[in-house]
Amino acid sequence: MELIAPARASRRLSPRQRRLLELLCDGHQYKTAASAMGVTVNTVGFHVRRMYTRLGVHSKTEAVAKAFREDLLRWHTT
Repeated sequence: MELIAPARASRRLSPRQRRLLELLCDGHQYKTAASAMGVTVNTVGFHVRRMYTRLGVHSKTEAVAKAFREDLLRWHTT
């Protein structure tokens, strides 16, 4: 399965933050997300903090729940 981001998410999150959120929704930990994005774990931490602020959440669980609850990301099968 692949995640797609509707247009409204692009106004709220940067492309890197959207990609990170997709990876988190897919079950990745920060270390594996960093590897998939080709960045360091510290860079992922930076994006996570910015993403949490923009979404108004305090944890990965809250971010993933909000992504699906507000239709920021939805499952798309190819």
